[in-house]
Amino acid sequence: MKPDTLPAFLAAAPGALLDRDRPLAYAALAYDSARLARSLRELGVGAGDRVALWLPNIPAWLALFFACAPAERQR
Repeated sequence: MKPDTLPAFLAAAPGALLDRDRPLAYAALAYDSARLARSLRELGVGAGDRVALWLPNIPAWLALFFACAPAERQR
């Protein structure tokens, strides 16, 4: 069965991605994304809200991008 949401995709992805030749496990990225999603919900961010982020191309950018996906379904 294929994942039907971005967080589900991230949680199901095997292996890791590379950040400047350092591996970053998808499981770690999924954990960070879930933590950020909870924080966004606690701040009141939900469906229809816009979230801006200004970061260089680092894993934190991906984590926040994936964190915004579950916020779209909440509220």
